Amino acid sequence: QAAAADRDSGPADVPLADVMVTDFPTTDPDTQLADLYGPASAGLPIAVTDAEDRLVGVVEPEAVFAQLATDAQAPDPATLPVDDSAATPTQKGDAQ
Repeated sequence: QAAAADRDSGPADVPLADVMVTDFPTTDPDTQLADLYGPASAGLPIAVTDAEDRLVGVVEPEAVFAQLATDAQAPDPATLPVDDSAATPTQKGDAQ
């Protein structure tokens, strides 16, 4: 009977409102990923909400950092040198 009494009162009896996090970062679906670096640094998931403030998704901080790290390693196509030889087709027999 003592074990049953322990189950009746304890952590399971705590209302969800007493333990839930209500102060967390939010953003909208049009936000650029790089703009989430600061909010992701808080370590909390970022709620993605629509124009009516309804939850439409969640972005984990780890996903933000992983994607930004991948993007940082990829070259920016706008800064790559142009290879003119690739733009000029050669025909068989042309002097190189």
